[in-house]
Amino acid sequence: MKKILYAVLTLVFALATRPAAAVEVGDIYYHDGTFSNTFTTDKMAVGLVYWVSARKDYGLIMALNQPDDMTYANAMAYCQSYQVLGIPKGTWHVPNRIELVHMGKEQWNGTANNKFTQLNAKLATITGIGESLKTGSMYWARSNNKYRFKLDSYGVDTQTGASATGAVRCVMYF
Repeated sequence: MKKILYAVLTLVFALATRPAAAVEVGDIYYHDGTFSNTFTTDKMAVGLVYWVSARKDYGLIMALNQPDDMTYANAMAYCQSYQVLGIPKGTWHVPNRIELVHMGKEQWNGTANNKFTQLNAKLATITGIGESLKTGSMYWARSNNKYRFKLDSYGVDTQTGASATGAVRCVMYF
């Protein structure tokens, strides 16, 4: 009986101390690995959930920081070295094309959403930290062809020249 009670208590403790999983687009990710659907100043907000799997067991988080436009090489180096309280260097990356598409307008099976506007509205609630996605800007996507992708209107512009610049938003998995 003691073994069963001990096992139950251990399971309850493990479940109670495990960080809550993000379940919705727009959840704010904090430095301590927790999520919330509303901004709180009690913790350091470091990212915003912008895509969640159908089972809601994994997804993508965008960094709150929106740096100035830069070249593809600089964008890759920036995200690889990007570090924020509680999240080690090397965790963030330039999104690939699919990961980037999830930040903009999407249409699946005839149903469209305007996630770009939804994410910007949520970023605006993160006082003093959340910087909006740039309307009409070309964002870098990780690829061999150095794609820049227009988030708000579906358009791909392939840039292979070293002088091309674009916006970057570092992302990470949860």
